[in-house]
Amino acid sequence: IIITPISGTSIPATAIPTITSTPIPSSACRYYHIVQPGENLFRIGLRYGVSYSEIARINQISDPTRISIGQKLCIP
Repeated sequence: IIITPISGTSIPATAIPTITSTPIPSSACRYYHIVQPGENLFRIGLRYGVSYSEIARINQISDPTRISIGQKLCIP
């Protein structure tokens, strides 16, 4: 997450959420995919022959409709 404050404003450290996640073992990934504009998990899954729900699970994505351009995904 990149937080860019508007000029002249500041964000208190307590307002920035801490994100913790369990690391994905590299052995679980057959490929890595960088999300491009217009892509979604369903189409990425079709490309690699993996269900979108499995990609979401392995990458700890709670809402499979929300991925970000430039996000690095582990493809099992």
